[in-house]
Amino acid sequence: MLGPNDWAEAIVGKLKAVLVDPPELWVEPGRALVADAGLLLTRVNSVKPTPSTTFINVDAGSNRCSTTPTTGSGQSANPARAI
Repeated sequence: MLGPNDWAEAIVGKLKAVLVDPPELWVEPGRALVADAGLLLTRVNSVKPTPSTTFINVDAGSNRCSTTPTTGSGQSANPARAI
């Protein structure tokens, strides 16, 4: 299995072969490494129970939890307490 240094050496080697002054190589770690590193703290504005489900309106947009609309995966919710 190739590690990050192996990938970097391969990419930089190819760039040096075709460019006189190769650019600096930057690598973004990707969602797989950092997805669990953050949290979204939001406030509940309203709760609307219906016969089939309960809707909760919060003061944050779905763009903050982008995997939910695109993959159908759920997001866990935990109540926060004041410190």
